[in-house]
Amino acid sequence: PDLLSTRYLTSETEHPHKRDVHFADEGWIETPVLQRGALASGDQLSGPCVIEGVDATVVLAPGSAGTVRDTGDLVISVR
Repeated sequence: PDLLSTRYLTSETEHPHKRDVHFADEGWIETPVLQRGALASGDQLSGPCVIEGVDATVVLAPGSAGTVRDTGDLVISVR
């Protein structure tokens, strides 16, 4: 990915939509909701966040991370 265009999206990043999500170890957390189609190659995500797509919903737990590949695949690392 082009590192100059990499976006780092975290729970502290301003998001227009959030929802309360329950995580077993942390309880209820106000969590950003991202649209899968709005993510670009090289975007790096930091949990907690919810990624909604046409065919699937992905939940990144607190401490997890994700990166969008050039192919559009989302690669997730869990803690």
